Amino acid sequence: MKTVIMFFGAFLAFAPFVNIQADLTGPGLTTSHSVSVTRHGKKHGDFTMLGIGAKNSVYLSNNYYYAPTREKDVKLIAHWRLNDDIRVLKTKEDKRYVLANLRTGESVKTRIYTWK
Repeated sequence: MKTVIMFFGAFLAFAPFVNIQADLTGPGLTTSHSVSVTRHGKKHGDFTMLGIGAKNSVYLSNNYYYAPTREKDVKLIAHWRLNDDIRVLKTKEDKRYVLANLRTGESVKTRIYTWK
């Protein structure tokens, strides 16, 4: 019994250093991966809302500010909360994105806000 407790204690001690993940791979199986919220520099994917910036822009965990392109979108963003999961989709228009709040189901058209 002492041996089992010792191995369990060792497992708990080293658990924070080990990342265990399961993927479905093989013939005929497909996997869908969402973009990690800690991946910086990626402009589209799933991210966490960290705050509101200048010109009513939304600051996401990918270190980009997304400014709404229409006045009605500013009113929608006002109801969004910190730590909401936001899905960023690229549009056909150059440098335009659609932000979809996964909690509320609302979506807004945006562009990346640059400080000038």
